[in-house]
Amino acid sequence: MGKRKKEDFINYMGSVLQNSMLTGIPQIASAANAPKKILRALVFIFCLVGFIYQSMVFMNVYWEYRTVIDIQVENPKRAEMPAITMCTNNGIKTSKVCSDPKFSSMCNVMTAFENDEFCSCMPNFCVNGVLQNITIPYIQVIDNFSYAEHEEYQPYLMPMYEVMILCYDDFREFAEIEKDCEIKHYQNIRCPTDDHNVLHACYTIHTLIDLPDGEAEEVSTQATETIVLDSIPSEYNLKLKESELQISIHHSKNILNPYVYGHSLKKGHTNMFRLTKSVKRLLPPPYETNCKDYLTEWKNRGGRGPTNEKECIEECQRNSSMEVLGCVVQMLRGPTNERLCRRYTSDERVLEKAHECSVKHCKPACYEVTYEATKDVSNFDTIGNCYDVFGDTFNSIAKIVVKLDGLPTTTYIYSPKYQNIEAFSYVGGYVGMWLGISLVAVFDFLETLVVMLRYPFRRIMLQRARKRKVDQIRKFQRNT
Repeated sequence: MGKRKKEDFINYMGSVLQNSMLTGIPQIASAANAPKKILRALVFIFCLVGFIYQSMVFMNVYWEYRTVIDIQVENPKRAEMPAITMCTNNGIKTSKVCSDPKFSSMCNVMTAFENDEFCSCMPNFCVNGVLQNITIPYIQVIDNFSYAEHEEYQPYLMPMYEVMILCYDDFREFAEIEKDCEIKHYQNIRCPTDDHNVLHACYTIHTLIDLPDGEAEEVSTQATETIVLDSIPSEYNLKLKESELQISIHHSKNILNPYVYGHSLKKGHTNMFRLTKSVKRLLPPPYETNCKDYLTEWKNRGGRGPTNEKECIEECQRNSSMEVLGCVVQMLRGPTNERLCRRYTSDERVLEKAHECSVKHCKPACYEVTYEATKDVSNFDTIGNCYDVFGDTFNSIAKIVVKLDGLPTTTYIYSPKYQNIEAFSYVGGYVGMWLGISLVAVFDFLETLVVMLRYPFRRIMLQRARKRKVDQIRKFQRNT
């Protein structure tokens, strides 16, 4: 009886396989003798193994989520106006400090010094070798401001509109049009330097910081912005031999420390900057670029926070220093209004904690904009100076000309090397190459498997039904 069932199953399988649309299966099933069946089966198995191997190799490559870069270069007609951060090392308005009753007893009249000796070291305090009769705060007062909370020293900072004495835009898209910059919103964030005991005043214009829903100012790429900065040497500071100016140009949603990523300005000259722009668009996990959407976080945090990996690391360093020491160690260079540490230049605990934070939270940005500036320096129009355009301030000011010049923009767009539809196409190609079958044949093969599995399943169910019926009859006979 068992042998008969086995023969029935084999015959059933043979008839099903002979009608299969899967290439090679009908030929194997209909072979005249066993050697032919074995040979054809070996060929089919070889092709099946080749298909599985090549498909697995491709899928391993696909699951690495590799990317390709598309580089686009364009000269747009309109673009966002970049933000500009300006700094002066002469950051304290010493005249205001000495006029404040809290500090009047901590100021000194300069004539108390020996003229010859002092004027050789600090010539800006003297006129024709004669020390001027001016009052300045003690060095200790300046030091205390450098390590104070922002709320304490902010009222004594050099006001922005005394540092930036002029700002106007030229638009040459249709005609030569000149207008004031109309700076309605700006930021004052301290940018640390190696001279940590000198308080610098830094101001950022065209910024969207603290404006999460703000729109960046859009201008013609033929626009030119002119800014005149004054180092204000008349606000005398014993910590400075000479007042200096610094600038950085960057995206409107972040701030770049001009003393790390910026340019020094030559006073008494025109400092011209020609800009180019770079944009990077990366892909989030699981793709190999493994980027992070900082801009969404920036908006959710009210227009503050890091916008790229470098700023994320700086934030980790700053937060770690505040948690461990309650102040920011002097070695850090990220813009911040947190209090600087007077005693600590660095700290191993801070560095270790910052490293852990960076590894956990900091990745490349999914969207990042950077600007590169080429600087040229030229002399002022001296005739204009004769007509008192700048007057006595000629040697203390720096003229900045920011030219967009069409703003050549290079965009790096990362995209998946293999799209989902491509993976389907590749595997389908392997199926056709190795097995010579179509998608219809694949579904027919699946149907064949179902039918083949259905046969023994049906026999098992029939046997159970028969057994159940026999058990019921026996039970009935016992009861009667």
